[in-house]
Amino acid sequence: MQSGIIFALLSLLFAGVNDVVFKKYSSKERSRGMYIFGIGIIWTFLQVVSLNIQNINFSYDFVTISYGLIAGLLLTVSNILLLESLTHIDVSLGSTIYRLNTVGVVILSFFVLHEPLGIFKILGIICGLIAVLILFNKGKNTFQNINFTSFFLIAVAASLIRATYGIVAKMGITSNAEPNIMLLLIALSWIIGGAFYAKLREKRFKITRKKIIYSVVSGILVFLIVN
Repeated sequence: MQSGIIFALLSLLFAGVNDVVFKKYSSKERSRGMYIFGIGIIWTFLQVVSLNIQNINFSYDFVTISYGLIAGLLLTVSNILLLESLTHIDVSLGSTIYRLNTVGVVILSFFVLHEPLGIFKILGIICGLIAVLILFNKGKNTFQNINFTSFFLIAVAASLIRATYGIVAKMGITSNAEPNIMLLLIALSWIIGGAFYAKLREKRFKITRKKIIYSVVSGILVFLIVN
């Protein structure tokens, strides 16, 4: 239990640093799809190295592949939406909303995984919902433009999709899917999803020095977050 909490806090720390990098990248007009694409390449490379160090065989079964691909799609979409929201709202606001996906995880875990919902979890959900309302009202007063509500809702959507990813990943593990292979499939999903978003949605597929630097930094951070 104690080691699990330590790992969770370390993951949260790396996530906070990565959110700042996300915001810095999004502060200028750059392709979000190419960023996700680049992160996916670095993450996949590190994941393969990790698998080799741990001597884990690249064995694939239907359960691992299905849960890995679904989880990969959800995490890719949630991070693209987070990047889109950070182009117009502060990183402190966007990141806080995104990290409130834990509220969604608690609610979904009760209905989907039938995990117990005690008084402390209920209080946590209420505090989370109050936090969202406070952040919305504060942000609306600070950023008085017509687009704020739209990008705020995009951040909320990213958070909800991220929560769904957490539940799918948990379901995969409880269904005896190989966690490390799942992570590899999720990383590969970032490459495919990012490339499609850049090519089809943004209509641009250009690699630059800045994008490579940001992708390497975030790729390492994302690897540390999920592992």
